[in-house]
Amino acid sequence: MKLAEALIQRSDMQKYVKQYKHRLAKCATVQEGLTPVEDPQQLLAKAERAVADLERLVCRISRTNAHTPFGDGLTLADAVVRRDMLMVRHLLHFDLAEAATVDESRYSQREIRTVPTIDVVATRRAGDTLAREFRELDTRIQALNWTVDLIE
Repeated sequence: MKLAEALIQRSDMQKYVKQYKHRLAKCATVQEGLTPVEDPQQLLAKAERAVADLERLVCRISRTNAHTPFGDGLTLADAVVRRDMLMVRHLLHFDLAEAATVDESRYSQREIRTVPTIDVVATRRAGDTLAREFRELDTRIQALNWTVDLIE
């Protein structure tokens, strides 16, 4: 199985676990004298098996990421962390620029005027650069994911 396929499978398994959690909450209590739609013990056992399967898959994905060279002395795991931090930095710049964008909704000249404390245009430009770097790195990661076999 390719790493990209395992990542898709991981996403599906995470959804299944979330659905089990929701279903368990729905059948955790019933009115006295009624029976739940599903047996919570059987459902919990299925959920536990799904979590165990997910754990095994995530461990394999992590091992594969840690042992796959990415280039420039980095592993795939390093590149994934770098990509994630680029997104965090992009959002920092984006949110800061949004917060500094002044909404001129004063009713009269006597009201207190607010002004940005940063260069909004430069901050947006820096955020755009980070977003581009994120997309380029993500594209390289995704391409590699389709060529790398998942480690047992």
